[in-house]
Amino acid sequence: MKFLEYIADTLVSEHNGKLINLLIVVPTQRARVYLLRNLAEKSENPTIAPHIMTMDQWMSKVAALEVASPVRLYAELFQVGKKCLHQRCKNLTDFLSWGPQVVRDFDAIDQQLINPKSILTNTARAKSLEYWEPNRHKGHLEQIFEEFYNSLPALYEEFKNRLQSSNLATRGMVYRKAAELIDTYTSAEEKIYFIGFNALTKSEYKVIKTLVDQNKAELISDFDTYYTTETANHEAGRFYNLLVNKRLLSEKSILTDHLLKTSKKITHHRISGKTHQVDIVAQIVQRLKERKIEDFREVAIVLPDESMLFPLLHHLPSVDSGINVTMNIPLIKAPVFQWLMKFLRATDFAAQNGGKYYFRHLQSILTDGVAQLIFCNTSISQFLEKINQENRIFIEAHALNSVLLPNTKELFKDLMRPSDILNIALEIFEQAFHHLSNLHIFEAEQISLIRKFLQELNETLNAFQTESLSNKEVLYLMEEAAEPYGINLLGEPLEGIQIMGMLETRLLDFQHVILLSANDDIIPGSPSYQSIIPYDIAVAYELPEFRYQQAIKSYHYYRLLQRAEEIHLLSYSPASGSEEGTPSRFIYQIQWELCEKNKNIQFSEENHNQFIRTTPHPGIFIIEKDEFFIKELKQKLFEKGITPSHLANYLERPESFYTSYLLELREYEEIEEDANVKITGNIVHETLQKLYSPYLNQILTQNVLKNMMGNAEAVLQSCLEEKYGFMDWNKGKNFLASKIILQMIKNQIQLDLETVQNNKNEIVILHLEEQFSCQISIPSINGYVRLYGKIDRIQSENNLIRIIDYKTGSVKQNVQKLNLNNLQNEKKRSKSGKEVQLLSYLIMVLKNEHFRGKSYFSASLNFLRNSKGISVPLSEEKNECFNANTIVNCENYIRQILEEMLSVEEEKLRFLKSLS
Repeated sequence: MKFLEYIADTLVSEHNGKLINLLIVVPTQRARVYLLRNLAEKSENPTIAPHIMTMDQWMSKVAALEVASPVRLYAELFQVGKKCLHQRCKNLTDFLSWGPQVVRDFDAIDQQLINPKSILTNTARAKSLEYWEPNRHKGHLEQIFEEFYNSLPALYEEFKNRLQSSNLATRGMVYRKAAELIDTYTSAEEKIYFIGFNALTKSEYKVIKTLVDQNKAELISDFDTYYTTETANHEAGRFYNLLVNKRLLSEKSILTDHLLKTSKKITHHRISGKTHQVDIVAQIVQRLKERKIEDFREVAIVLPDESMLFPLLHHLPSVDSGINVTMNIPLIKAPVFQWLMKFLRATDFAAQNGGKYYFRHLQSILTDGVAQLIFCNTSISQFLEKINQENRIFIEAHALNSVLLPNTKELFKDLMRPSDILNIALEIFEQAFHHLSNLHIFEAEQISLIRKFLQELNETLNAFQTESLSNKEVLYLMEEAAEPYGINLLGEPLEGIQIMGMLETRLLDFQHVILLSANDDIIPGSPSYQSIIPYDIAVAYELPEFRYQQAIKSYHYYRLLQRAEEIHLLSYSPASGSEEGTPSRFIYQIQWELCEKNKNIQFSEENHNQFIRTTPHPGIFIIEKDEFFIKELKQKLFEKGITPSHLANYLERPESFYTSYLLELREYEEIEEDANVKITGNIVHETLQKLYSPYLNQILTQNVLKNMMGNAEAVLQSCLEEKYGFMDWNKGKNFLASKIILQMIKNQIQLDLETVQNNKNEIVILHLEEQFSCQISIPSINGYVRLYGKIDRIQSENNLIRIIDYKTGSVKQNVQKLNLNNLQNEKKRSKSGKEVQLLSYLIMVLKNEHFRGKSYFSASLNFLRNSKGISVPLSEEKNECFNANTIVNCENYIRQILEEMLSVEEEKLRFLKSLS
C-alpha cells in the first residue's frame, strides 16, 4: 500500500469518515492533490474534505504575518544598511554583494530559534581574530570589514523592526513568531495531522512538539528499516533517530522493509553528455509503451536539475494519457526571463553607442522563439534577411521600431535611463499578457510570473533612489532579485506520466521511477557552504550546513525508491573535455551495500557513451552518374555554360562543383564585421580598378606608377568607406587587415614598376574587370558549351598581350610556373585548378575578335599577399607564350574535361571528403 493511501485509510477509519474538523499539513501542493484523491476513494459516503495546507501556509496563519517578496526584503534591508553600514551601502552594487546572503542568514537564524545577538556577536569576534596581530595598525579596508561584522546585531534588529512596522516578515520571522505563539494557539480543528515530515527546523519542532504534548496533533511519517535500524549511522536515517529520541513520531508512522525484501529492477545508465539523457528517457518511455503498462500515472520522471525540463518535453514520445508537470523552475533559468535580460542588455549596449543596436545582439534576440510572442514573425524573418543582405553591423532603434513594432509603443530606445529599463520590460510583458489564452501553458506561466515580478520590482525600486543608479546596477538588481523566485508548474497529477522535481516526490510513490542527473555533484551535491557566519560557529549553533542538506537529499532519494519496482538511474559525463562526471555515491551504495542485503534486487548497468572520433579519416562520397545526372548536367552546360572557377572546382573540389554548379546551393552569407578572405579580395580588386581605370589605353610610365603608389592609401580608404563603411577599420583585426590590403595593392604596383624598369616594356592597360566568353565545341555530343567569366586585367607589353589574375592568397617562393602538362598527369591533375583557370581566360581572349591578328599571348597569376608580389606565368613545357596556332591544343585541354564530365564511361563522380 502506498503511503498516502495508508494515511487516507487511517484517517477515514479513525474518524468514521467525518473529516471536516481535521487540519492536515503536508510538505507540497502536489501531495495535497494526491491525498484528496485518496481520501475520496476511501470514503464510502460523500463527505466534506478536511482542510489541507502546506507548512508555510499554516505557519503564516499561526503567526498572522505575511512573508514579504524577496524584492521588498532587499529594499528594506538596503534602507537599513544605509543607516547602519554606510560604507557598504554607497551604491546598489556594493549592497547586492552581501545583502541577499545576509537576508538568507537572518532567515536561517530565525527558523532555528537562535539568539541573533549571540551568534552575530560571536561571528564578529571570530572575524576579528582571523586578522588579529599584536601591535599592528588596521588599514582602511580592514576597518570597514570589521565595522560590517560589528554592525550585524544592530542591522538584524533594525531590519526586523522595519518589517514588523509594515506587518511584513521573512519566512524565518514567520516561523519564529509561530513558535512563540504556539503555547496560546487555539485551533478550530478537532485535530492536526503533520504528514510526511522528516527534517524539521527548531521552530517546526517546537510547534509540532507543543501540539503533540497537548494531544492536539500527530506527526505521521514514512521510513524504511534499511536506512534507520539495519544500517548504522546511515545519513538518510539521521532525522528519524532525532524524531524517535524526542518522542515526536506517532505510532501510526510507517517503518517498512521494502528496500530490504521486495523485488526491484534497478538499471544504472551511464551517458555521455548531459542533454543525451533525454534521448535515453525517450527510449525507456517508448519501451514502457510497447510493454503496454496499465497506468502511466505510475511512471515518474524526476529532475533534480530543473534545466532538463524543456529538452525533456521536446523529446518524450506521445502518451495517450498525456504528461503532467509539477515542479518549481527558478525564474532565472526560465527561457522567457533569460530572453528579457538579453533584450535589456542589448538595449543598454545600444544606449551607450548612439542608439545603435549590435547585429549579433539582435540575431540572438529575434531568432529566439520568445520573440515571436512579442513581434510579428513575418517581420522578424524579413528584417533579419534585409540586414544580412546589407551586411549591417549596427541598426538604429527607429528602424527597428518601424519594422517590428509599427503600431505599438517604442521598445527599442536611442537612449535608456535606469527608470526606462523596467518600463520597457513591463511594456513587453503587458503586450504578451493580453495573448495568454493563445500561448502554451509553460509560456503563459512564465509570462504571468515575470509580469508580477516586474510589477513588484517597479513598486519597491523607489526605495533604491533610482536616479542615482546606473543601467548596469538595475540589470544586476533584476538578476539578484529574481534568484529566489520560482515558476510553480502545478498540473493536475491524476493522469499521464508524472514529471517533477526531487522535492515534489515527497510522500508520493510510483512503480516506475526514472531519475535524471544522478551525478554526485547534484545528488547529494558537492560540499559547499555560503554564509557570512563562519562554518564552525554555524555548527556550534546547529545551523543547517551541507551535511544537513545532503542527509535530506539522501532521505528523499531512498524514500522515492522504497515502493518502486522498476528504477532507471541516469548519470552523465561531459560530452567533451578531459573531466569525467562522477555518478552519485547513492548509486554505489545501492550496488555494493543494498544489493548485498537484498538478493531480490536485479542491478545492471548500461553504457550509452557516444564515442567521438578525434582524428579525421578519409572516405569516399560517390555520386552515381546515371541517366538523370547526365541529362541535368548537359542542360546546365548548354543553357548556362560554365566558368573557369567551376572547372577548377571540378578538378580540385568536386563536392563544391556538385553543390554549387549542379545543385546551385550557396553558402549562407552571414554578416561580416571582420574582413574575411572574400571581403579582402573584393577590396583589393575594387581599389586596383579605381587606381588603374584613369590610365586605360595609356602607357604606364614610372612617374604614373609612382604617383599611383602615393595615392594607393587614399583610394583604398575611399573604397572602404564607400562599400564597407559599416565596418570599423581603425582598430582590431580590421585595422591590421587594412594594412595588409594596402601592402597587397602596393605589391601589384611594384610588380608593374619592375616590369617597366627592368624589362623596358611599355605597359598599356586594355581591359579591367570585364566579362569575356567563347564557345567550346564538344564533338562527342555534337554541340557547344559556353565558357564565360570575368578577367581581372588584360594589358599589352610591346607585342605581347598578357592576362593577369589577382590572387590575394600567398604562394611558395619556389613556385615559378604553372605547367599545363599537369592536366595530363593523374597525380597532379587534382591540384591543377589554377592552371585550368588561367587556360580558360587565355582561350576566351584568343578567340575574341578584338585580339585577332595579335601575335603572342601569355597569362599569369599575381600573388599579392607575399612580402613581395610574385607573378607566376602559365606555361606549356618551357613555353610561356601562346598564339593563334596553339589555340587548338589549348582548347583540347578544356574539351577533355568537359567530355569527361558528360562521359557515361566514367560511371561515378568521386568526392574525397574528411569524415569525422
